[in-house]
Amino acid sequence: MQTLINLVLYPLVELTSDPNSYGFRNHRDCKLAIAALRARLSSKNLDIARKALKDRFTSSNPGQYLNSNANNWILDADIECFFDNISHNWLIKNLFLHPTLKSIVNKWLKAKILNAGTYFNPINGTPQGGFISFTLVNFTLNGLEAAILKSIYPITKSIEQRKPVRLRDGRVVKLNVAVSVVRYADDFVVISRSKHILNHYVTPAINNFLNDRGLWLSSTNTKTLTLSQKNTQLDYLGYTFKFSNKWSAKRRMIFTRENSNNVIALYPNKEKVRNFILKLKQIIINSQNLTAIELISKLNPMIREWALYYNLENSSHYRSVVRNALYNLIWNWLRKKHPTLGKKKLALMYYLRKKSSQINEIDSNSPILEPWPIQGCEQISTKDDKYIKFKNTKWNFHGVSRTESRYSENTSKTRIAYLINPLVYSPILTSTKYVLPLKLRLVHAFHPKIYELINLKLRLSLLSSPKTPTLKEILFKSQKGICGLCNTTIEFESLHLNTVHVHHIEPIKKGGNKFKLSNLTITHSWCHSKHKH
Repeated sequence: MQTLINLVLYPLVELTSDPNSYGFRNHRDCKLAIAALRARLSSKNLDIARKALKDRFTSSNPGQYLNSNANNWILDADIECFFDNISHNWLIKNLFLHPTLKSIVNKWLKAKILNAGTYFNPINGTPQGGFISFTLVNFTLNGLEAAILKSIYPITKSIEQRKPVRLRDGRVVKLNVAVSVVRYADDFVVISRSKHILNHYVTPAINNFLNDRGLWLSSTNTKTLTLSQKNTQLDYLGYTFKFSNKWSAKRRMIFTRENSNNVIALYPNKEKVRNFILKLKQIIINSQNLTAIELISKLNPMIREWALYYNLENSSHYRSVVRNALYNLIWNWLRKKHPTLGKKKLALMYYLRKKSSQINEIDSNSPILEPWPIQGCEQISTKDDKYIKFKNTKWNFHGVSRTESRYSENTSKTRIAYLINPLVYSPILTSTKYVLPLKLRLVHAFHPKIYELINLKLRLSLLSSPKTPTLKEILFKSQKGICGLCNTTIEFESLHLNTVHVHHIEPIKKGGNKFKLSNLTITHSWCHSKHKH
């Protein structure tokens, strides 16, 4: 029932969404929000610019609203217990629904909640697990951006967001005092040129907007800051924004598009990286009774998801941290699993794969097998290297499983799986590639230009796809993300789920080559089921 009503409500909410709202909307995601925030932050030395600008003002107009030539002051807003405090009365009064549907939504909101064995009646709020809850979140906060932009009208006296300023020589210039908003669901950031604008205009407007909906800003977690302050950083959606006058030479890679050390760095949040490593550690510790291939099947989806998300700007260092942690955790797992074996024996069993000419020298109990064609695996032709290289490294943890054939007792199928290397799994991209062009800011899920936004997301998926792709990823690239049967877009994230299948154009039973790429096409699972031969 929630799904049915959401089919009615979502298009209406989407049509009225804020231009810079990126949460729980089709074809928008966290990375677009992070890139939008990075593009709006200044990368210059803000203190120098502030002093230079103050000298140009007259004493009667010190330029209290224009402290610098960039949007350098940040309001990191946090709404107090957002999901628990949304006003039911405001929601039911303002929802774009028929009164009959409103009464159904009201019953969901008023439904009793079981907590610690006792039921209680919710007065406000909406449950986070509800299918319609995230649509209600965007409906509640739609219009926040317009309210913030309108709050500075008393300064500019016009919609241009420019303030006339008289200089010492008598000239009057109009300087931009615009504010910028980036929102992902209930997590939003406001950027302005001065702290005065944020404290006296923007924050009161936000409070008035939220109070009508039964909400308010958290006094402890809401912060007003500028990145030019020492030991100050902005954490947003798992990434950290930090400014420094001089970065170390080893981090030079993040400044390829800048000719100065005075820039804002973007990298994964250290606490998020630490929590991810602890999560991997707990899984490995609890998997002592599993085989190597079973452990890899548990770890790979997590590593793949983490590496695809943290691939912006200066993420290389923290990918290396995760890789080193994985290496140490796996070694400890192997030593506990095989306490009687030494390091060399463990390396030959689980890390190194010798060439075919060297296999006879290995003990018959070792799982090292005769190599066969594997995507990303290549034979090393140099004389010094006796091992097979997989995804640019020969030290890669792998597992092997053998299954007996159902048709013959003398034949068996062998499968090998490699642990994903988060350091090189996917290329690291600059955040500027994820910035939405101005013409696509107002494009929503039902806009005539939505296919331009879909094509942009598809190009980004291709750019961030792994360097050593799997068969599905190869077909995805060759088909440019288009289903081979229905000619519609395939989401890149669905490649590692059960929603995408490889389809044989010419059936195998009719003489089609099973492994020939020209005979294969990638399709949606529902398309594949309809065209099964």
